[in-house]
Amino acid sequence: MGRKMFRRMANRHRRWELTLVLLSGAVVISPSVTAQPISVSATANIDDTLHAWMSAYEYVPSEAEVRALGSVAEVSERLATVIVNPDADLVFRSRAISLSAAVGGESIHRALRQVLVDSKTAPLLKRKLALVVSDVHLPEALPVLEQLAADADPTVRESAMTGLGRLGTMEAFHVIEKRRIQETKSFVKEAADRAMLEIRSRHQR
Repeated sequence: MGRKMFRRMANRHRRWELTLVLLSGAVVISPSVTAQPISVSATANIDDTLHAWMSAYEYVPSEAEVRALGSVAEVSERLATVIVNPDADLVFRSRAISLSAAVGGESIHRALRQVLVDSKTAPLLKRKLALVVSDVHLPEALPVLEQLAADADPTVRESAMTGLGRLGTMEAFHVIEKRRIQETKSFVKEAADRAMLEIRSRHQR
């Protein structure tokens, strides 16, 4: 199954809260949501496996599972294709962003940058982006999070505060401090307080 088929799979996806299990190359739908590892047969290809991971609710594969797929660069490229595809289901794209934290790579960096500069990017994708930019080692993570911390959507600002806390630098601390003074939403301020506490704790060790 090639990239064109993978794009079609992404386009057909709808909001399923389920676990996909690949058995002998066939996709079997289970009605339950689980955080347990997804069983993938030895004959399943990279597209089928990624589709299963993205379809499973909040599933994050281990580094070993990612390496088992083969080329990390290829996995990165496939996820990036979904992230930037405007025709793909929004939840499916958000899952691809979440999974990118386990992969990283330049293809992921380019895709996240493209999502960030797109004026039509939905708040859901911005929230996911804010939570992964430090994990994927995006070089410009700090200015990206600073931009998201000033977003018009308060839920995006909340996620940006969390992302800044994960970044963990004193530069991030000062951004949070500045944005908190200007913030009007109490739940965003609470996220800022938690993030600053996390950074303080890290630097006191």
